[in-house]
Amino acid sequence: MPVMPHWFRHLSWQALLVSLVSGGIIHIVATLVIPQFATASGVKRVSAALPLNNMKVLPRITAENQILPFAGPDVRLAVCRYDVSNGPINVSAVLPDKGWSLGIYSMQGDNFYVVPAPDFRRGEVNFQLIPPAEKVLGFFNIGRSIEASASQIPVAQAQGLIIVRAPMRGRAYQAEIEAELQRAQCGLSSR
Repeated sequence: MPVMPHWFRHLSWQALLVSLVSGGIIHIVATLVIPQFATASGVKRVSAALPLNNMKVLPRITAENQILPFAGPDVRLAVCRYDVSNGPINVSAVLPDKGWSLGIYSMQGDNFYVVPAPDFRRGEVNFQLIPPAEKVLGFFNIGRSIEASASQIPVAQAQGLIIVRAPMRGRAYQAEIEAELQRAQCGLSSR
């Protein structure tokens, strides 16, 4: 029979259980908190190079020119850094083929809205981002001060990114993809 260390014989199962649970809680908290201290996130790097409330087609991704981490050269992006502090933002884009998508991201990089290209037809996307809704009863949508329609998307934070993603299907399609990305727009609503 193996000999147990002196300290181990006096260790109670309750102390062991408390230690394991405490270690688990510390691990989970650290995992959730550490990303908040990241200073060079992809969203912040992209945001620094973009005009406000204006869609910009990013240059082709190469090894020397890679603004977003882990973005491959098989994708082209049009990006808009929005700010709804001064009013709603109108967004329009065409998603002409499978693989195209439009996503809305918070400044922390959380994706909270995605529109994929519809199958078998050309998808035209038109909507309006509206400022964070004031809610009387906390997390519930009761007592909202802004009545949102289906074409209005309330954002949780005033600033974020809109990204139109286009897959590169080959050099023959490059001009067509570039033209469709150039048509994507975002800007302040004239109301």
